[in-house]
Amino acid sequence: MITRKLVAALLCAAMTSCFATSVSAQKENPDFKAVAEKLDSGGTFYMYVDIDGVFENLISSVEPLLSATGIPQLSVVPAIARSVVKALGLDQLNDFGVSIVELGDGISRMKTYLKLKEPVGLFELRGGEPRELAALAQVPSDALVAVADDSDLKPLVPLVEKVATSAMGPAGEATVRQAIEKLKAQMKIDIPALLGSLDNE
Repeated sequence: MITRKLVAALLCAAMTSCFATSVSAQKENPDFKAVAEKLDSGGTFYMYVDIDGVFENLISSVEPLLSATGIPQLSVVPAIARSVVKALGLDQLNDFGVSIVELGDGISRMKTYLKLKEPVGLFELRGGEPRELAALAQVPSDALVAVADDSDLKPLVPLVEKVATSAMGPAGEATVRQAIEKLKAQMKIDIPALLGSLDNE
C-alpha cells in the first residue's frame, strides 16, 4: 500500500529533479549568461526571469474574451494594444535579473539588469550600457539617499507622437503636435528644446 509519506517523497524527488534540470538548462542559456554577467553572484538574493513575449502573451490571453463579447469596439483593442506595445518598444523585452549582496554594516548592493533585443521606443530614452555615472562623484559620502540618472530625452516627443498614432491613427499625432504648439504660443514653452537641454546625466 502506498502511504502518504511515500507519495510525498516521490513528489519531492520529482520536483527536485525538474528544478535541477531547469537550473542546468538556464546555465546553458546564452541570455541567462548575458544577464548574470551584469549581476553579483553569491549574495542573499538572485533572480532571473525570461520575459520574452510577455505582453504578446497577455494580449493573446484576453483577445478571445474581447472577441466573445461581440462588441466591435472591443474586438479592435488587441490590435491597438499590439501597435502601442511595439511603438513603446515593449516587444523588445527579453530577460530581467536582480541580485542583492550584503556589504556589511547594514549596507547592501542591489543590481538590476533588463536585457533587450533592441533598445527602441521607451528604451531609446535611457543611457548606454550600465556604468558608474560621473555625477556620483558629487554625492557626499554621508548622504542617506542619492539618485543619479543618464537619459536622452530628445526622442521623447517623436515617441509620444508615434504612440499616439498607434492608438488613434493620424489624428493622434496631430493632437500631440497641436498641444506642443499651444504650449509654445501661450506659455512660451518649447518642449523639444526643453527636453534637449535636460538630457545626459
